[in-house]
Amino acid sequence: GKQIAFDSSKTGQADIYILEIATKKIINLTNHPAGDFRPSWSPDGEMIAFSTDRDSKRPMPVFTLWHSTEIYTMRVDGSEIIRRTKLDTYAGSPTWSPDGKQIVFYEAALQQVRNMNTVMKVNATTQLSVLDVSDNTKQTITKDAGEKIYPRWFADGSMAYVTWGETPGIV
Repeated sequence: GKQIAFDSSKTGQADIYILEIATKKIINLTNHPAGDFRPSWSPDGEMIAFSTDRDSKRPMPVFTLWHSTEIYTMRVDGSEIIRRTKLDTYAGSPTWSPDGKQIVFYEAALQQVRNMNTVMKVNATTQLSVLDVSDNTKQTITKDAGEKIYPRWFADGSMAYVTWGETPGIV
């Protein structure tokens, strides 16, 4: 590729940026006072999915403030920002399907996010969900206990994820 998408909090809040490799030019795509995280390129290189706390209604004070997050998409120039989920939970690490028609992500209730991030590691439960980009319908594809995070789709349509549960990280 000719560009790298990344998130950075160099301006005080996390935003999504593009680095143009040839020119080393950095462009802030989101420039929003809330946090925007974990950009993921669509297979055709036209869109970026990301998670954000811009709609959070329930900050939870722990070591830092925990917020609900949602999944959004935008064009690679930062236009056409679309909210894809309305979960009021934690939705993270979106990844596009090989055909670009779906996005897989993990979701968790805010208490489960707190359990995942405490110093005294407490077992947490997250689930993997698939979002249909054409109509924003969501289907949860896992049901068991344990953390399931950072899902990734393979070219053949299978996927894997990191887990601390008893179920292997293959779907």
